[in-house]
Amino acid sequence: MNTKIEVLIPEEDIRKRISEMAAELSEKYKGEEVLLVGILTGSVFFLAELAQKMTIPVEIDFMAASSYGSGTESSGRVLITKDLARSIEGDHVIIVEDIVDTGQTLHLLTEMLIERNPASLELAVLLNKPSRRKVCLDADYIGFDIPDAFVVGWGLDYDFLSQFSWGEVSHKRYLNDYLTGKLEGSPARGELYNDDPRLG
Repeated sequence: MNTKIEVLIPEEDIRKRISEMAAELSEKYKGEEVLLVGILTGSVFFLAELAQKMTIPVEIDFMAASSYGSGTESSGRVLITKDLARSIEGDHVIIVEDIVDTGQTLHLLTEMLIERNPASLELAVLLNKPSRRKVCLDADYIGFDIPDAFVVGWGLDYDFLSQFSWGEVSHKRYLNDYLTGKLEGSPARGELYNDDPRLG
């Protein structure tokens, strides 16, 4: 089986873009405190880096919601398993997500949180797949627009496998080879890879 992979976004570019997003947010909310709402589990590493780079007071909370089941395709269903720990009424809230695909999950969450009367509500995403959108949803802060390819890394996982939950984004064929012992080692930390059929 072909194990050739292609780096989609290098670590240096990812960190640089997150720093730029943090600067934008810090400037916009200067003098305010913001609540970063991370969508578990994929957003954790992106949220942590974003929060560390921001120069204003931030509070962090999490929600767990997913439209992904086992495999690489969106199920089209949304399941919420963890809600916020407190009220967000009057708060400046920024939803932080690793990737926007169909937009169905975030569309539901956005509507839900708007009903809780925050002072403001915005969306920051690391990766955006505009070609996959099934609902009207525009992120306020976007790290990178990417093509319609299955990607993992920098918090994005593959069937919840923790060994691919930090730093790299690899394509499915590579993961299959790694997990079945056909390929030794692991992907380079801090990079994004994609599942590009042209590689195999």
